[in-house]
This record gives sequence, structure tokens and C-alpha cells, in this order.
Amino acid sequence: MKTDIIIIDSQPSSFERALDETNKLAANLGLSVKDAQMQTLMMEEVLGLARSVIGDTQARFWIEAEDQRIDLRLTTEAVLSKEMRYHLIHSSTSQKNEAAKGIFGKLRDSIEQSLAGSEAVYTEEAVPSELINDMPDYVVTDPEWDGLERKLLRHMADDVKIAIRGKQVDITVSKDLSNSSAFNRD
Repeated sequence: MKTDIIIIDSQPSSFERALDETNKLAANLGLSVKDAQMQTLMMEEVLGLARSVIGDTQARFWIEAEDQRIDLRLTTEAVLSKEMRYHLIHSSTSQKNEAAKGIFGKLRDSIEQSLAGSEAVYTEEAVPSELINDMPDYVVTDPEWDGLERKLLRHMADDVKIAIRGKQVDITVSKDLSNSSAFNRD
């Protein structure tokens, strides 16, 4: 089962359409209130992740349900700086670019990273918190909140995959619902 594809943009109505599709799927699957709320929270976090890292760009969002698993999917085109790539890839479960498979994929990814914008990438571990805001080109309005959102998404989901190939960015968030009452009707 697959929901309609929703075009997400900066308009509140696109978020409402995504919420409606999420609620429709939960109802069609017969999810419990808890599982439906979990699915809604994950949808909000996926959209929040895309907006906080990529910015206000148009994206396509949909949900697929198959074999007791749901996949929240978001795809967009964006020119990513090194910092954006870093934050996106470190939002994934594996902290690797899923599009960089095989020798040629890894080579292509390495070249794309080197050609990305020249913004510096600093990790919170590498720079003391007292100095992080003084770093040149360090642009995160609230790093604690951004990190919390990513941790929350990884905690709720069973798997978060980020695939970046050129300008194409694909985010897939998967949740196993085999313990849900919707799939346990024996």
C-alpha cells in the first residue's frame, strides 16, 4: 500500500496534506492509537529534518506499507554544502551515504564531497562548546535542538537511510510494526 505523493514546500497546507495521508494510512492499516501517533511523529521529524538541513525546498513525500513495515519516503533536489551533507548523513542509522555502493559509487561520492561548497564542518566533539559559536562559517542556529531531533528520529525508527547522489537526496525512515495489534489478529 502506498499513499499519494505529497509535494512538500514552505506552505502549511503541504504539511496538512502530509498529515492527512499519514492519518489515512494509519486508519487503513488499523493501527493502534500509539502506533498511529508514532507514525505521525516520525512524519513530522522527517519533514523537520529535511527543512532544518536542506532548507525550504520542494520535496516529494509518501509512505509505503508492506509486510508489517512502513517506510516514510522523502525525495528532493538540493545543492548541498559539506555541512549539509555531513548533517544529513549523520542523521542516518549507518551514518553512511546509501547511494555510495561499490567502488564507483564510493569514488563518485568522494568526488561530489570534494566539489561541495567550501563551508567548514565541525563536530561538537572536536570543538569545545564555549568556542563553537565563534568558529568561522559555522552555521547552526540551535545545534542542541538539531541534534535532539535527529536522535529522536533514529530512536523512533528502526532504520533511517540517507542516499545522496548529485543533487538528488532520498530519505527513507523504516519502522517494523510486527508487534502492532493491526498485524497480530490471530
